[in-house]
Amino acid sequence: MKRERVLIGAGALVLLAVLGIGGWLLFPKLFKKVSEEVPLPPTGEAAYNPLYALKVALLAHGEQVSAWPNLAGAVRHLGPHDTLLLYDRPEAMGQPQAQQVIDWVHGGGHLLMPGPSSGVAPGPLAGALGLRAVPAAPEDESKPGLPWDEYAGCDRMLVQGVATRRDDGLWLCDPRFRPLLPGFALSGGDERRGYRFARRTLGTGLVTVVQLDYLDNDGLRDPAARALAFQLLAPGLGRGRVHLVYSADVPTLTRLLVDYAWMVLLPLALALAAWLAFRSQRFGPLRPAPAPRRRALLEHVHAAGEFAWARQRAGALHAAVLRLFRQRLQRRAPELYALAGAAQEQALAEATDMPLARVREALHPQGLSHPASFTQSISTLLQMRSRL
Repeated sequence: MKRERVLIGAGALVLLAVLGIGGWLLFPKLFKKVSEEVPLPPTGEAAYNPLYALKVALLAHGEQVSAWPNLAGAVRHLGPHDTLLLYDRPEAMGQPQAQQVIDWVHGGGHLLMPGPSSGVAPGPLAGALGLRAVPAAPEDESKPGLPWDEYAGCDRMLVQGVATRRDDGLWLCDPRFRPLLPGFALSGGDERRGYRFARRTLGTGLVTVVQLDYLDNDGLRDPAARALAFQLLAPGLGRGRVHLVYSADVPTLTRLLVDYAWMVLLPLALALAAWLAFRSQRFGPLRPAPAPRRRALLEHVHAAGEFAWARQRAGALHAAVLRLFRQRLQRRAPELYALAGAAQEQALAEATDMPLARVREALHPQGLSHPASFTQSISTLLQMRSRL
């Protein structure tokens, strides 16, 4: 039995050794090491600035670059030979801002802007330049019955030797536009269909109108986008600072409140209305007045006095008050307490500044069964006690 166990263990070790050596020899032939690049989500400025890649590229080119979240901040820092790129459509721009930009271009600036959007007003800036959007022609749209084509009506720009698939290259799909004023150099279309590119001089400055959404962080991965971006920015490179505005305008506070603040203001208004309804005066029967606070000790004293008076115990009540008076007299004026009879009465009248008759009546009352006599005697004793 022991020999069989040894043979089984030795066989198992040999089998494990064969498998280990075979795996070590076969693993490099069956598997190979590969590396894969996984793009991480953008962080920092790249997370909110779609023109961050363009900004970095221009900085590497040796240009002075500033990125702005809105046009109001960029306009205050425009120099006479700077370049202003409006990434977003400027339809929301106000008339004063548009006129300020036009005056700056007349002074020598270079303006890069997208064309007007179809179906809406061109906006003050495009309107001042005489640009109008052209609706898509029927031949540019997908034919009925065929699968929807996302590139219908678009123009493709290629870099020679790079684009190999249909998704490669730069597709320009924004609505075409047509100038209503002379002086534009036009390309990318004709008078019937509209144009995709326009450039004209204003004073000593330059205006370039073309689609710009391919200049974002993802779009610049395409070689055609990089080549076109360089051609568009070339007239202003080396002359001044490049201002990249990735939002044409910031909505007014009223617009922001209408669009977003109602989600907070509406619950607050409902809560305020509920609170006012809860705290406001209600119609209906009046509530009874709350009972005043009672002093139980005084009520008991008062009841005890009425009980003693009803039982003709006026003498006992007078004796109790007289006893309190004599205790106070003994403590405060022992020389008066030591007197007796008429001498004491005379001394008390002088000490308390009270008539002698009242003092005598209070000390030796007559007719305590009459309310007036009883009340006057008690009142005189209390006054004398308080004046000692």
